[in-house]
Amino acid sequence: MKRIALSVFVVLVVTSLCFGQWLERSLTIGDTMGTLYGSSGVLFNPLSGNVYVGSGSQTLIFNPATLEQLPGIPHPGVPIFCPTAQKVYLVANPLSAIDAAADTFIRSVELGGSIVTGQFRYSPQSNRFYCLLYSEPPVIAVVDCATDSLLDFLLPPAAATALEVDTAHNRLFVGARSAAGDLYVYDCAGETLVGSVRTGLGQVTRLAFSPTSCRLYCYGSADTAGSADRLLAVDAESLVVRGLVAGALQPYRTVFNPALNRIAAVSGGSVQVIDCVGDSVLYT
Repeated sequence: MKRIALSVFVVLVVTSLCFGQWLERSLTIGDTMGTLYGSSGVLFNPLSGNVYVGSGSQTLIFNPATLEQLPGIPHPGVPIFCPTAQKVYLVANPLSAIDAAADTFIRSVELGGSIVTGQFRYSPQSNRFYCLLYSEPPVIAVVDCATDSLLDFLLPPAAATALEVDTAHNRLFVGARSAAGDLYVYDCAGETLVGSVRTGLGQVTRLAFSPTSCRLYCYGSADTAGSADRLLAVDAESLVVRGLVAGALQPYRTVFNPALNRIAAVSGGSVQVIDCVGDSVLYT
């Protein structure tokens, strides 16, 4: 029997840890879903009430109440819900825009390059999607989600490595790899560079944002060679570094919990929970 229990399990475990709860139910999807080649992502679509599972060259859709398989989308990608546009985007190159209410394909958006793994963000205020592309130097593709069209490319002053949207101020933070250790701040309304933060990190690997505390968390290393892993907390109001978060691991995925104002960070075989009030590691 072909199953994707592992992917759903990972999503539920991260969410449970972030909310201070434990896994209540494990869902196994078998042969009725067809051949699964590993999940690129799992998404609950709040408009249709259905679940999207990225699998190989397609996206599977099923009803979580009945486990009935529904007509899928013959396009791959990580499914992301964009509430202002009322669409689901399947993140790959090209991007695929999906009508979230009808679960139907609308059109594709060619980006001109491959997306850096995990480095894509959505601004609900501007209704725009930002994707960091593999190129030399790296550029950020800006997509208008109202028209599903490529608007522009952003070229930061140093090689971009990570993205995060500040939903409190409608800004895009761009981490970079540079000797100066600058973090760049763009206005999402006009895609203009409006500021920078000297972090002291030679390379930023991942960014996470707490709109409740209005703080940005910068994972990275002390130099461009990737040594001495660190996590910095930055005040997103004043754009001032608050300090180091001791004992933080380098994650490959982060999830913010607005109910408890915490960040769950997945690193290897561990999940670490960051308190966004005290800027501290609660537990691993």
